[in-house]
Amino acid sequence: MTSRGWMVSVVLVGVLAAVAVSQGCAYSDLRSQAMVDGSVSQDDRAKGRALLESLARSHGGVDAWKAHRNARVVLSDTWFSTVAYWVAAPWSENGQTFEMTALLGTDNSRLVFMGGDDDGQHWGIQNWASYTADGPNATVRFEQDDDIVFWLPTIEYFIEAPFRLREAELVTWIGQRELQGRRYDLVVATWGQDAPQDLVDQYVAWIDVETGRLAYLTFTVRDFLDSMVGTMSYRDYRTVQGIDVAMTMVNVDEPGGDTTGHKMKISSIEFGVDVPDAFVVPEPERRRSKY
Repeated sequence: MTSRGWMVSVVLVGVLAAVAVSQGCAYSDLRSQAMVDGSVSQDDRAKGRALLESLARSHGGVDAWKAHRNARVVLSDTWFSTVAYWVAAPWSENGQTFEMTALLGTDNSRLVFMGGDDDGQHWGIQNWASYTADGPNATVRFEQDDDIVFWLPTIEYFIEAPFRLREAELVTWIGQRELQGRRYDLVVATWGQDAPQDLVDQYVAWIDVETGRLAYLTFTVRDFLDSMVGTMSYRDYRTVQGIDVAMTMVNVDEPGGDTTGHKMKISSIEFGVDVPDAFVVPEPERRRSKY
């Protein structure tokens, strides 16, 4: 472990212990009161499902998105608080820029650091098995790394959320909210059961009624802390090869609230790049369980 990794571990343990004491160990719960009471109607279930399908269409359509097969994204990750950066960020530089190549609709991706102490280094994940390499043609080293396993699928999911939220097993419309002069449909999405559960996240998509696009995504972070909740604000939409992409994603304390955590800013994105799947999945036979 690097000296920074050791320091982060020490600080992280202390912070999580403090949070656990102050908040208790209860699961955060993004359900509406009707979901808690078990009084959700089938109409609300159906409306939630229809809204997520419409969300995907508003961003370019599932068929068009899947047809691209992959995407290459150049983005930076900047943390607003030095303490938050040291506690949570996996990068050796605040504001780190990297290039990610992702196979759309999967959790398989490969990241290349651009600049900083790790310039040219590769991180990758295939079938939940993580790997590193010193360059594009260097030997791939498979070794489980918690930072890679958490961060690469997380970044990919946030970028692809308008299409991938529809994969949720349980979907419920929980009403509309007006915020800063705009109206939003709110849809809860999760898996297995509505109620909070270990290692399974809940999401609330805030869908702009006027544009049909994703404006905010509130989410739990069970992999990090059972009680933790975050919100991503989707901004600066641009249409790239027929797909609407939020070029800026910012953590806020609540929908419409102040910026907290970090900001991921996309400087370029290209769909359907000419790269073999083997670049991302170098050894297809290797796989691990997610948990």
